[in-house]
Amino acid sequence: ETIVHEIAHQWWGDMITCRDWPNIWLNEGFATYCEGLYYESIGGPDLYHDYMYDITYIEYPYGQSIYVMDTTETWGIFSYRVYAKGAWVLHMLRHITGDSVFFEIMNQYRAEYEWGTAVTEDFQAVCESVSGLDLSAYFQQWIYGVCQPNYRHAYYTEPNPTGGWDIYYHVRQLQTTDPQVFVMPLDVRVTLLSGDPVDFVIHNDQREQDFLFHVDSEPRNVFLDPDSWVLKLSEWEQYGLRILNEKLSDGVQGEPYLDSVIAKGGYPGHDLVYEVFNDALPSGLEIDAATGIISGTTYASGDIDFIVEVTDEYFPASYADTMAYEIYLQPVASRPGDANVDADVNVGDVVFLINYVFKGGPAPEVPNWADANADCAVNVGDAVYLIAFIFNGGPIPQLGCVD
Repeated sequence: ETIVHEIAHQWWGDMITCRDWPNIWLNEGFATYCEGLYYESIGGPDLYHDYMYDITYIEYPYGQSIYVMDTTETWGIFSYRVYAKGAWVLHMLRHITGDSVFFEIMNQYRAEYEWGTAVTEDFQAVCESVSGLDLSAYFQQWIYGVCQPNYRHAYYTEPNPTGGWDIYYHVRQLQTTDPQVFVMPLDVRVTLLSGDPVDFVIHNDQREQDFLFHVDSEPRNVFLDPDSWVLKLSEWEQYGLRILNEKLSDGVQGEPYLDSVIAKGGYPGHDLVYEVFNDALPSGLEIDAATGIISGTTYASGDIDFIVEVTDEYFPASYADTMAYEIYLQPVASRPGDANVDADVNVGDVVFLINYVFKGGPAPEVPNWADANADCAVNVGDAVYLIAFIFNGGPIPQLGCVD
């Protein structure tokens, strides 16, 4: 390894030299990565991956980047993280771009900067030019950021009614260092009870994120980054219970509304229970406790905010999740005098108002429409006002001021 490393410096370090000490990873990370390429050349991909895995025994607890901020100490410059993590930067980049593009990048970098010096920004520019990718987030987090992602992943499976199986996959990052969210493509491998494994690629760019996969036969297990292309810590955890949709559709005032909260998980064989905190849905809308379907017709308008909690029917303390929702109900054109909200102003509105005022009938859905004389109250005066308008050619109804 030492011989390979020092020979590699004839290219990465001598023919192209880092312009200053903070960019030392361009020398040492490149030469260390060439050790992995040597093992790949004599033992194939398995030996290559074994070597890359072997150099991850440091977990970077130092909170320092491989861009060396403090160059006053020799061993601060030539720290192991610069060598090993620098090599992993190239290892991960190779997987993101693919082999042919990656080695074209290396050739182009040599061609542009041989017999000269370079800094990280120069290498990044070559990578982006050759690959056509925006790699700003990649370089920011892996060169100037510290540590590595610490993943927890979980999955829940169920048969799809139309055939095959659905896999609900959840990934979260636990690290408290900078960055708190590593933006990376991640390989996910699903092994099946029958048939060959199926591979998927997810784009993880959130602290917690859900994905849906479909396979033809029953899954046996799900693995995150099975070939170790990402420098990481990771563990499997129980799926628990998850609300999957962060948004619900908007609606229109006075028109039927239909959407549903989608949740998966809970104790196997148990039903889920859906509930809105504090009865925050406007009058006319309701949530089905067994299905999470929100339906009905309401004359509320504007932004409606509410929180939904989903629990396991028998173990609500162990399996639960909540989600805050905001739906926008588009207001319809105002209809002053339409007390019974039937899209017309007629004797039916008079009957509705008399029933409400004198007999305890239902309250108006839109009080401002029922306040026909605009005196900021709904009372018998509005019924009298409407009778005059309908039968005697009296003044037209006004938009009220109750709300």
